Amino acid sequence: MDFLRSRLLMTMHGAFWSFPKTFSAANTSGIRARSAYMKVIGDFTRWNDRLVFGCDDSAKSEFLNKRSVKGRIDSVGQSQSNLWFTSPDTPGKLGPAHASGAVWLHDSVKAGDLSDPFLIAGWKHRSAWHIDHATGESKRVTITGDDEWLRVKAEKDSKDFSVLITLSNGDSRGSEPDAIFDGIARIGDENAQTGLFRPRGENKRTLSFATKDGYYELGADLALNRVEDTAAKAFVEKAVAIPKNVITLDEASVLVVDDRGRRWRLPRASKAYDGPTNAGDLRVCREVATERDMLSACGTFFELPAENADGFAKIRPICSHNLRVTDFGGYRGLFLMSGIKPDAKAGDHILRSDDGKAALWAGAIDDLWKLGKPRGEGGPWKTTPVKANEKSDPYLMWAYDQRTLTLSHDQNEPVSFHIELDLTGTGLWVTYKHHEVSPGEDSALTFEPAVQGRWLRVTADKACSATAQCRYE
Repeated sequence: MDFLRSRLLMTMHGAFWSFPKTFSAANTSGIRARSAYMKVIGDFTRWNDRLVFGCDDSAKSEFLNKRSVKGRIDSVGQSQSNLWFTSPDTPGKLGPAHASGAVWLHDSVKAGDLSDPFLIAGWKHRSAWHIDHATGESKRVTITGDDEWLRVKAEKDSKDFSVLITLSNGDSRGSEPDAIFDGIARIGDENAQTGLFRPRGENKRTLSFATKDGYYELGADLALNRVEDTAAKAFVEKAVAIPKNVITLDEASVLVVDDRGRRWRLPRASKAYDGPTNAGDLRVCREVATERDMLSACGTFFELPAENADGFAKIRPICSHNLRVTDFGGYRGLFLMSGIKPDAKAGDHILRSDDGKAALWAGAIDDLWKLGKPRGEGGPWKTTPVKANEKSDPYLMWAYDQRTLTLSHDQNEPVSFHIELDLTGTGLWVTYKHHEVSPGEDSALTFEPAVQGRWLRVTADKACSATAQCRYE
């Protein structure tokens, strides 16, 4: 799409790209990643002074996207989408982009073979991992230089060889939320206007919103009106009731067991969420765009792909916060949240009822990037009894910044820890480091910015009570 006078706008795999009009087979320079986004974009164009995106926002049928972490909640009553009107500057101001890919993946190569070219320009932090699956050997190479494209030459014959490339530009966001979220209650607030909501079916095109004070409906005019309809209130309270115990909060971290029995561990941004989460006061997971869920766990919003896109294996953190979000979801292309300060005034993002007793926050799903960079603490182990050479659960590493891993144990002799990274979320594990920890030592390792991976896991060479905790800042 014609974006600016000299550049085109391209979307690809959840990122906006700047694409030069001069691009050709003879002039392949100039493609640059601009930012990451979450909307499901079908089409886009320039219209007057705005960009307009046609988005796939909500589907009544969740297709292959039902999962136990959402509970048995109902989907939206009627499919709906909308146009997203935004500034031409928006594609450069959303989320930090991270990327990975391969020039060879489990391929047979001969010494001297050259790979296809792979775009590396415009990224600050770049690594290539060379993996010979036949021998189990792997090594990481930091990519240097100012080339636009990378080609790899095979050093030797291999029947099962991969070269994985990881790319990032870091995360320059701070930790303070944008002022557009000022009206939302914080996790420590005693009072908040809460409730559960669901877009209605039967072609009514309204949103049902049930609160302790009554039942309300929101229409196309974005007026939140009280309605005396006890049956509709009871229906929405049952249809989208917040399920309990769909995630486990233990001393080590947030534990999720997905519908295939796979175990995944995530960081906590704050332990203040443990009590309300365990009590079933806060929504944990819900579909917010077609076949795209949002997971809200302990102060972090995570984008969660559909199960047919490998689900939790490809989860990524979007932002961390201190908001007391009771419910969240989509309606007519908007992203809505409940859990509003009682004194928050109606405005651009606060929709308040005519009687003042109910309110919702409204914006775009991609406004969530403005809450602040993902951060948190946790790990696969915390004073956990482990067997020698027993692999830990995978712990999320992808898209976090300033990452420190601290290791310790209870033995009277040194213990060697083996740290591995899953580069792709597909179980392609490589060795990052062997690290020996002395008795009584809390040994900290800081990951270089160029070291990227979806997940990390740890093993110890001796049976012990071990701690492996990460701090992401």
